[in-house]
Amino acid sequence: MKTRDEAVRESGRLLCSQGFAEERYIDAMIQNVKENGTYIVIAPGIAMPHARPECGANKIGIS
Repeated sequence: MKTRDEAVRESGRLLCSQGFAEERYIDAMIQNVKENGTYIVIAPGIAMPHARPECGANKIGIS
């Protein structure tokens, strides 16, 4: 992956493939980063992109 958005999309696809989220959740995560910045980075090479539950989250998960 070459960009931040590609990494978020891939992590979102993993969540969707396992039923943790709907496809629209991926766009919501990317929009959240655009609006609020990269506070999602918790350590070098580790980030926790997320969005509001009502944006397509089905259950708690991590990818």
